[in-house]
Amino acid sequence: MKLNLTLAQKVFVLVLLPLTFQIVFVATLANMLVQVERENAQEAHAKDLQSEVNKILRLIVDSGARLVVSEFAKGEGISEKKHKKIKIRATDEFESLKRLTKGHPEEEAEVAKIEKLHFEIRDILKNAKRHQNEDDKIGLVSDFAQLQVMMNKFSAATESIIENQQKIQRAKRKSAIKARSAIINLLYFGVIFNIALAIGLALYFNIGVSRRMMILIDNTKRMARGQALNPLLGGKDEIAHLDLFFNKMATSLKEAARKERAIVANASEVICSLDEEMNFSNANPAAEKIWGYAPDELVGKSLVELVAEDERERTKDQFLRVKGQESSVPVEARVQRKDGSEIDMLWSVQWSVEEKTYFCVAHDITDRKQIERMKREFVAMVSHDLRTPLTSIQGFLALLQAGALGELTASGQSSLTIADNSINRLIKLVTDLLDMEKLESGKMDLNLSNLAVRELFSESAHAVDAFADENGVSIEIVPTDLSVEADGDRIIQVLVNLISNAIKFSPRDSVVTLSASESEKSVEIKISDQGRGIPAEFIDSVFERFKQVKKSDAKNRKGSGLGLAICKAIVEKHGGKIGVLSEEGKGSTFWFSLPKKLLLLSDSGTPEQTLSREA
Repeated sequence: MKLNLTLAQKVFVLVLLPLTFQIVFVATLANMLVQVERENAQEAHAKDLQSEVNKILRLIVDSGARLVVSEFAKGEGISEKKHKKIKIRATDEFESLKRLTKGHPEEEAEVAKIEKLHFEIRDILKNAKRHQNEDDKIGLVSDFAQLQVMMNKFSAATESIIENQQKIQRAKRKSAIKARSAIINLLYFGVIFNIALAIGLALYFNIGVSRRMMILIDNTKRMARGQALNPLLGGKDEIAHLDLFFNKMATSLKEAARKERAIVANASEVICSLDEEMNFSNANPAAEKIWGYAPDELVGKSLVELVAEDERERTKDQFLRVKGQESSVPVEARVQRKDGSEIDMLWSVQWSVEEKTYFCVAHDITDRKQIERMKREFVAMVSHDLRTPLTSIQGFLALLQAGALGELTASGQSSLTIADNSINRLIKLVTDLLDMEKLESGKMDLNLSNLAVRELFSESAHAVDAFADENGVSIEIVPTDLSVEADGDRIIQVLVNLISNAIKFSPRDSVVTLSASESEKSVEIKISDQGRGIPAEFIDSVFERFKQVKKSDAKNRKGSGLGLAICKAIVEKHGGKIGVLSEEGKGSTFWFSLPKKLLLLSDSGTPEQTLSREA
């Protein structure tokens, strides 16, 4: 019958059966040893009893012999003192004999019999001693005759006891020898059987477990080769559960691999792998659609051959730098299609140290590059074809305001002011667009110098004095002795933008406060107002381009929506951070920090410190 045991139960059985046998074996052995000890004790008892009887017999014989010798050898006989001594010794020996036979009814009866005979012999000896002293020969002869009879009886009784005890000794000795032999045989049997049982159980369970584990190992090899797995193992043990979960995992992995292959096969982007020499190992079907090369044509082909000739060296250098990175790295490289045309590709490249392989996903960014080119052309157009005429118009309006073409009526002067404000807004928008483009393209250089924060505050506040007076807002500067290393014009641009915003959204007769504080690694500048505040849902997006808290702000507050985005870009160009603390209805505090040790960001987004400095 096949037992469906768990591994824990099998281990329990493996321990329990030998343990049970050992307990039974030890109990049997202990019982046999107790029996042997009992036999030895009985043999020792018989020997002790025999010894005591012999002592008494010797005392009686000795006392009788002394009487006879004293009579026929004409000696003094037994003195009273000697007689008492023999009597005391005999009494002590009988007490010892009684203690030995206590609890043994038959032996007690025999001891009582010889004790009675002893008393009778003692009385005869007493009479014989008296007759000897009285020199009564007739009485003494009678006493000797009685003594002879009683001595024979006493000797027969003691010999009976001794013979019985000798029989017991012989029987117990034989029994003890048999018991010892049985114990030795039992020890041999127990040791051999216990070893055989342990080995048998271990082999039984080990063969079962090993066979099932080999099936699991074979399943792992089959799964690696993509072959069908062995049938599910039966039973309810842990190995059966493990096999069940392994089969489920294999099914899930197979399904995931199928989906992954489907995704890769149907992906619109090129997914490929390159060896260490940048030769294609494989590619998905999108390569044929985008580049015109079938996946089989690419295998073994060098990526460098596909890249536009003027970008090959740069591409090689970028791929080599990827090896030192732990995450994927973006690489831009133009690829030459099979038909000879070129396409802009953005590569996401990751190097696997274990497999010595580049894993790449190449995305077609030709449209994006085209848009960027169009944007640059647009910015160039704005710069040259829009800002120049706007500046000319602004100059012409300034001449009109100065009365170069004659005095204007009040109505004309009002219209001129409106036109001048509109031109200023347009010029600022164009300037903001150009600044944004420079920042995004990395073409804005910073001229660094050590600047006092109070002077930055002073110049910025002076630049917006007229605007503050117009809105009825005062500017308060908290005194500070701190200094920063920065591009003064750009930081003033940030401050003016933030102060202007604070003024725009502050109520009349309120205060905008400029303050600075120092931390361990940076200087933090704050611009606080008492305006309407910013709703919580807009806090995270307030620095995005063209983002307004309310749609009416662009019209009523006359903002382009680029100011805060430009501030963020300038501060981050300095290696700092910018943010806002605000609660709706309780004002806002815009802050930005500049690191004490300035690390500027290069075009690639990595820190560098190679920008120009002013003396």
